[in-house]
Amino acid sequence: MWVNCKQLKNGTVLDLAGWPLTLLRSLAHRLGVVFMKRWVWWSGPHTRAEQMQMEDGLQEREDILAARETEFAHTQGVTYLDHAGTTLYSSVQLQSYHSDLRSHLYGNPHSQNPSSKLSTDVIEQTREKVLNHFNTSLSQYDIVFTSGATGALNLLAESFPWTPAANIPELNTRRSTIEVRYLPNCKIYTGDSSNSQAANRNKDKVSTHTGSVFCYLEDNHTSVVGMRETAATRGASIVCTNPENIVTNPELSTATNLAKGKASNSASNSISTNSDDSMQPPLHLFVFPAQSNFCGRKYPLKWTHQIPTGQLVFETIPSPPGRWLVAMDAASLVSTSPLDLSSYPANFVAISFYKMFGFPTGLGALLVRRDCCGLLRKGYYGGGTVAATVSRERFHVHRAQLHERLEDGTVSFLSIAALSHGFDALTRIGRSMEDISTHTFTLAQYVYTSLAHLRHSNGSPVVIVYCHGRYADPSQQGPIINFNVLRSDGRVVGYSEVDKLACVYDIHLRTGCFCNTGACMRYLDVSAERVKEHLKAGHVCGDSVDLVNGEPTGTVRVSLGYMSTLHDVQTLLSFLKTCFVDTHTETVGGAPSIMPRREPAEQHLTENHEMSNGDSIMLRLGDHIEAFEKNSGLHDVGHLSQLTLYPIKSCNGQSVSSWPMGTKGLLYDREWMVVDERGAGLSLKQEVRLCHVKPVVDLLSDTLTLFATGQPPLVIGLGPDTGACSGHVSTRVCGDRVTPHTPR
Repeated sequence: MWVNCKQLKNGTVLDLAGWPLTLLRSLAHRLGVVFMKRWVWWSGPHTRAEQMQMEDGLQEREDILAARETEFAHTQGVTYLDHAGTTLYSSVQLQSYHSDLRSHLYGNPHSQNPSSKLSTDVIEQTREKVLNHFNTSLSQYDIVFTSGATGALNLLAESFPWTPAANIPELNTRRSTIEVRYLPNCKIYTGDSSNSQAANRNKDKVSTHTGSVFCYLEDNHTSVVGMRETAATRGASIVCTNPENIVTNPELSTATNLAKGKASNSASNSISTNSDDSMQPPLHLFVFPAQSNFCGRKYPLKWTHQIPTGQLVFETIPSPPGRWLVAMDAASLVSTSPLDLSSYPANFVAISFYKMFGFPTGLGALLVRRDCCGLLRKGYYGGGTVAATVSRERFHVHRAQLHERLEDGTVSFLSIAALSHGFDALTRIGRSMEDISTHTFTLAQYVYTSLAHLRHSNGSPVVIVYCHGRYADPSQQGPIINFNVLRSDGRVVGYSEVDKLACVYDIHLRTGCFCNTGACMRYLDVSAERVKEHLKAGHVCGDSVDLVNGEPTGTVRVSLGYMSTLHDVQTLLSFLKTCFVDTHTETVGGAPSIMPRREPAEQHLTENHEMSNGDSIMLRLGDHIEAFEKNSGLHDVGHLSQLTLYPIKSCNGQSVSSWPMGTKGLLYDREWMVVDERGAGLSLKQEVRLCHVKPVVDLLSDTLTLFATGQPPLVIGLGPDTGACSGHVSTRVCGDRVTPHTPR
């Protein structure tokens, strides 16, 4: 197999199974790409000139710089790059909201008094404002307020009219195992079930299922993947697929048939909501992210009408009887990109408002197309969702409007009142969603291009970027950059190491799999079996176990928002160059070896103190080593030159050549910890500045002295008279509940 390097496109993945390892590494070096396992990912512009041209055209937006000074003063000194987690709120936005609360009296919208009617009016006005933002109206969509995008998707799964297969009795659909058909490239993988062997024998064709089908992309947030449990317990078939399996309908391959298909589906666009579900063909649901929260890939919004109209079908899934509806997880997309629901009328759309303008949190929405409102039915009801109910018998009647039926209890009306101030901030600072998209994409493109050209002194790449394209088209890529850092010999730097160092530099980013294990597995080439092995080994989602047998379990994600600046991304690039670019690589025996990088000593730290003459038994290293050598007959063993104890947990250490032993180990080692005003113990994970605090115990004077940059030394006595307690606080240390003593 020969590869024409000039014709190799960005984003191309070569299946190199069976190639000699030496040939693979040679190919990777020649292409200037990263070799990992059996995949070669081409990433980066073809020439350095492209990057230089981009840098010359980059300029800071003066209005955003001014807003950062006035409206985002709380971010001074911080490089915030986790906008996909939540974007930042503006101080003017909060001031305007607080002024609104001070000027108006908002009551419970279920009452009929003036303050309650004011709340009702604001809620209805906000519904209309949200839909106008997405270029649609209340005549086309209803909007149900939820706790967030996750709550919206959960609500959709619980209220969707799933139809069980004819051979699966409705009361027996709560199976202990769920068969998931996974279609990466016309293959089917199944979980533990009695049908797994049969499914594998027929893996070129999925057996016909007469009930509903729930299909979702592998690159989806777990909030979407979790919907499958609700769907499966109600008898739906579960299919996990990828974009490669969404193909043009072969029955509509000709222009004539395509026109007939469009006309036929257009004529039957209305969805029947007949109460007799047994007389209706099953409805199927396909859910996809408008933008991947993992890597920022944007999926075709035209799927919202191409799949329901039959122009596109899922390869290897026979066209089941019934109709496909499409739900869009737009939480990641709408934070920095416009969404026009008049052009891409998805049946259902889930959003979270804090991803758009930072505040309020805990508020999202499910947008439901009007012709689908009659489909969603929920078992539980509460609050004002019913028109009438009788406690003495099983009788109730739901309210007419969809949002009235599905918004259980009292909606978060004060948070809803805050949304208009968030939209005002977007318009005032970002100008328009189109401008925000252009601004954030330009910055992301600059980061991607710079990372692609970042090299160690031996020419090897510093990062591997996980992406689908080349950051050339904002309609296909959002402002998210996902990567892992590499050492000069190609080994991956664990994401926890990157995260901890970034915290020291006050750079806020995110690491792990970002609640998108499907994309994480796909880009890192991790199998389901390997995930299960990692779980048995103790690795769970969200922990700091970043490498298992040298292989990454997650990645580093940088994401941008409408107030991000060129200085933000340049700070990130400078950090990566300072901490991870190896400028002193030597070659030994033809293989690269990394010279250890010595970090500059902290100027404010005092010299090491050697302690002696304690009252306890002294641990004298030289005597012990000499005795060991004499008794064992070994005379060429290494000598332990010093000990380091940590008097205060998570603070800097104190190095000594000898030290007394206490009843629980080295005397005063981890004797103290720092707690916040609530009494909760602090660690480096919560407060990285603890590493700049240098504690020194002086056994002669019985004192503990704390040194820190810009602060005078703090001396604390260790004698019995100074150990009185002003109170007790309970906190957790390394998983154990302890009650420390608080000195006066």
